[in-house]
Amino acid sequence: MTTAVYINNIPPAPQSKSKADELAKLAKLQSDGVLTQEEFEAEKRRLLS
Repeated sequence: MTTAVYINNIPPAPQSKSKADELAKLAKLQSDGVLTQEEFEAEKRRLLS
């Protein structure tokens, strides 16, 4: 049996999200005006490469 040990009561980081989840997050940031179109495209290329 494995027991999770938390350091300073901080739970482990969540599992990595899918590329689709990350793209949706980037699209939301872009539509909210946080990212420019150019920044969105650059991050999208990075994510999909």
